Amino acid sequence: MAKNVSELLNPATVSALVQQAQFSGSSLQRLFGWGFSGTNRRKMTGRQYRYRQLSHPGELASGRLPGTETASPDPQSGPTISDDFLRAAETSHIKDEDLMQARIFVPDSQEALDEGIERHITRKEIQLAQRFVNFREYQTAALLHGQYSYSYDEDFVRYSYGHSGSTNISYNIPASHRDKLAIEGSDIITASWATPSTDIPKEISEVNAAMVRSSGMGISNIVVNGTMWEHIINNTKVKELGGSEGVISSISGDQSHGDFSAKLRAFPWLTFYVVDYEIPVWNGSSYVSEKAIPDEMVAFIPRPSSTWAEYIEGSEVVASSSEEKHEAFGFHMWANSSLNPSGWDLNGVDNGVVALYNPTALAVADVLNFV
Repeated sequence: MAKNVSELLNPATVSALVQQAQFSGSSLQRLFGWGFSGTNRRKMTGRQYRYRQLSHPGELASGRLPGTETASPDPQSGPTISDDFLRAAETSHIKDEDLMQARIFVPDSQEALDEGIERHITRKEIQLAQRFVNFREYQTAALLHGQYSYSYDEDFVRYSYGHSGSTNISYNIPASHRDKLAIEGSDIITASWATPSTDIPKEISEVNAAMVRSSGMGISNIVVNGTMWEHIINNTKVKELGGSEGVISSISGDQSHGDFSAKLRAFPWLTFYVVDYEIPVWNGSSYVSEKAIPDEMVAFIPRPSSTWAEYIEGSEVVASSSEEKHEAFGFHMWANSSLNPSGWDLNGVDNGVVALYNPTALAVADVLNFV
């Protein structure tokens, strides 16, 4: 237990709290492994990021006669993606007056901080951290939308999936890996998944086989929202494969919060992530809430790995009341004492970007809209 407010607001203490907390609306970043406690992250110093996309080398290494020089095949490298890191920065003010009002009792000993004060500060820390969780979840959803976008509004940077006047940074997911998934020339998605008679198991199997051939990786996860989840579990073919034991073999998470994962007997090797929450995005004049995963979207995702996608954390210099100035990477929270009014400024920043190294590793389909 912390002995005083300064100790409770120490960056190391705050970091430990945030990494252990259960945040709502974080399914996507946890799936990819780049939530605050995830390991699919790497550091890159500075204000700008840069990486090169690579295609899957499906050919054999060149056979050569003994004593001959090595072959020089055409490089598999693709375009270079570079821009400024996405950055969020906010301060939450904690007044000493509020801390006085939050006290449960005035302890006789100074060996422990009053429980009411500790609860109040912890809630403020979690509240601020949740906003940064939302920011990173937006970035992950933008990957599935194919691009992230930004525009400037004085000192503010407004983020979206693209609108008139915005700067758009594409992840270069091929057209063949979007919409009806013509990965190998002809559409795999041939009928609406809202129609119970559509052979969803057949189309999922075909997507998996095509992904193996195009990217070298099969799918392990499928991301949908609650509307699409209902279409899938009520599909005739899916129910037939589930047999007498039922469609769903296991489920975890809180269904009431629209944030859970499940396995179906028809696809024992796949995990379905059901995401029903919304994310605010800029429409050119204001923030509007949009579904993180639209009704028509089905995202087919291989096992997350830094070989094809990871989160790159940028850096900036920070200074707190309890530590010297230093370079902080990615998400970082710290506090400084304030004088007028007396209290604390709880600060947070996050510098980072989702990097997609292999654009053919993702397939994002529209399974509802047919002309």
